[in-house]
Amino acid sequence: HAWWSRWIREGWFEWEPDGWPFWSATHHWSTWWTVRDRPNVLFVHYGDLKTNPHGEIRRIADFYGVDANDERINAVARATDFDTMKQTALANEAAQGGNVGSLFEGGVGRFLFKGTNGRWRDLLTDAELAQNDEKMASLDPSLRAWLEAGRAAVAW
Repeated sequence: HAWWSRWIREGWFEWEPDGWPFWSATHHWSTWWTVRDRPNVLFVHYGDLKTNPHGEIRRIADFYGVDANDERINAVARATDFDTMKQTALANEAAQGGNVGSLFEGGVGRFLFKGTNGRWRDLLTDAELAQNDEKMASLDPSLRAWLEAGRAAVAW
């Protein structure tokens, strides 16, 4: 938990509000949020993909101008299902001698753990949740709503 506490309150660069030792998540989100209405930018929320994979895949296909019939949409949905992607990643890691996930403690199996939404709330302490809430309060309210609840929470 010490690493998380430092990550949420310190930046790697002096101008960053968080993200140590990598990059600022809030800066990244905020800068993209300012250009969300541009025709070449599409925001896709993991929660929306989980609750409506076919609809979100169709939305992505439409964004790219891909003519995708139901058969193609279904094939992409099957191939990008969390369990399928995890099994593929584990097989790839094993084929590479177990080194693919070496950046992550526990490898790919730990990085691609459950694929559930909001599990982090059960892992953080009350003090850490308060730190997170304070950080989120610094964001544009519509960005925070999108981050916490997905596309339905924001008027596009």
